[in-house]
Amino acid sequence: MSAGVDAYYHEDLSWQSQGLMDQLDETRERETEAKAARARASTPEEIAAADEELRAVWLKFWTIRMSCRVMEDTPIEELVPILNVHVLDSSVEEWCARAVAHGGPEIDPVWLRAYIDDHMAGRPREYDPRVHEALVTIDSRVIVPSLGLVYVDTGKKVPMKARASSAASPKP
Repeated sequence: MSAGVDAYYHEDLSWQSQGLMDQLDETRERETEAKAARARASTPEEIAAADEELRAVWLKFWTIRMSCRVMEDTPIEELVPILNVHVLDSSVEEWCARAVAHGGPEIDPVWLRAYIDDHMAGRPREYDPRVHEALVTIDSRVIVPSLGLVYVDTGKKVPMKARASSAASPKP
């Protein structure tokens, strides 16, 4: 890490969450360098090269956030950027339906779109634990045609009471 970018480290993070934060820190450092190169660029070729590097960095952020697994200890400040990538990959309606299908809380798609838009525009709302619960639920469970809803880690079926308790969460 360079002196200008502080590494995110917390000894209580799971290896998955620490790995995510390490990848994001490395990419943020690369982004800082690319933005500095863009600011110094004076010829069309230098500008084009810097812009290409920035596009590669943004694609790297997308890839990291799209492929990560949200855990209980994933830092709160990363939840909405991860959610934004997942929603952009499908739709907010599909994502909300997937959360319910996996036994997560029911979240209104219109509210969730506004929640994401506000965060991404730099107007963060208060942290909503239902969003975190839905992200963790989707990432920890999979629907297998012959078995139904099962845990990713163990392959065991999710008990009906686990589905009911998550689905009973109130709407915003």
